[in-house]
Amino acid sequence: MRKFFTGKKARLEQEVEELKRVNQVNEDRINKEREEARQREEAQQRIAQINLDQQRLALQASFEQKERDDQMRKESEAREAKRQAKLRQEMRMKKLRMTSPDALRRLRQLIRRKYELDLSIWNDRKCREPDRPFVEADMEEADAVLSEILTVVSSWGDNSDNQWKKNEWEMAFEIYSRLQDDGKRWWHGNAPYDED
Repeated sequence: MRKFFTGKKARLEQEVEELKRVNQVNEDRINKEREEARQREEAQQRIAQINLDQQRLALQASFEQKERDDQMRKESEAREAKRQAKLRQEMRMKKLRMTSPDALRRLRQLIRRKYELDLSIWNDRKCREPDRPFVEADMEEADAVLSEILTVVSSWGDNSDNQWKKNEWEMAFEIYSRLQDDGKRWWHGNAPYDED
């Protein structure tokens, strides 16, 4: 009977060993699956972190681009404002030059020159054909002088910037009104030949 139990004991020990081995294999497989699951989870977390980092970087890049665009727009607006201010200053200086005493003396000389040319043209209205180019040259000069006179006078505006004193403006306005009225002759296309 001892043999029986010894054989049974050996078989049982073998079965126990087999069960331990199977159990160990199962534990190893389970541990391996757990490790693989943990690695997959870590990989997914790394991927999620990478995605978050990419989104953060994209937002940061977008924000930085917006800031650069805003800065460029502000610089552009500042340059445009400076340019506009410079143009306004140049216009104001030009207007002041046109209303300075020298400019007014020049205007007086232009008016006298226009009157002189008009008289000369009118006196030569019955000139012969070969002399007409000389008269036409005077007509062109008279029209250019009148254009310059009207440009100077129209630059005076309405004195809304109070650049004239009251008595000066009254005189300037009278000159302005007279020059804006009808009665000035433009000679281009309106030659005086054979008029009486």
